[in-house]
Order: sequence, then structure tokens, then C-alpha cells
Amino acid sequence: MNAEHRVERVELDIDTRTVDTGWDLRDAFLRSGVMFDTAHYPRMHFRSKRVVYEGTRLAAVEGDVTLRGITHGVRFDVIGINQANNTAMKCTLCYDRLQGGLTPAGASLHPRPRTGRCGS
Repeated sequence: MNAEHRVERVELDIDTRTVDTGWDLRDAFLRSGVMFDTAHYPRMHFRSKRVVYEGTRLAAVEGDVTLRGITHGVRFDVIGINQANNTAMKCTLCYDRLQGGLTPAGASLHPRPRTGRCGS
């Protein structure tokens, strides 16, 4: 993921049953019907539509995520890349839980309503 090895597309298939935040109670909540509902939707899928570079640095990946059977657009802002193997990326994602089909109870994890772009 450098000037010599530019990524042109990204596709991920994530097993939501394997969520591990290091806190068992939170993991159980994330896997529950309120959030990911892994009993009915064990997979999350992402397919890029656009890969954004700032010069030679991979800056973002935009595309569609499917979670709980609902697909919508998202943007992953790339914070860093594992230079040893060029495969592991650290990213941030602003995700609207209600738009993603999660229940209002799941959305209440964030006490302030979010409007506009991520971080606003």
C-alpha cells in the first residue's frame, strides 16, 4: 500500500460472531439482537467503490457495508498501515446505527445525536 503497490479495491467479509473488544459484557451486547444480531446475521460485508490516496499514502476507502441485511455507504479513514506486511490497517469509521438497521436501544449507546459528518 505504497507508491509501488497501490490498492485499487478492498473487499472484507467479517464474522460478527467473533467480535472481541476485550470486555465480555460489551461483546455479548454487540452480538445480541439489539446490535449485530449474530444469530440471524453472522456476517458483515464491505466492498469498496473508491480508494483515496493523498500523494502516495492510502488515506481512505469508500464503499458499501452490509450489516443486518441492510447495505449503505460508508467511509473508512486510514490512520496507519502495518509497514511490515502491508496488510493490517488501522481505520476510523463513523457509522449511523439507526441507518444500519440497529434498534433505537442500540443507538442509545451514543448519548448525543450525531448529525453531519463524523466528529461533528
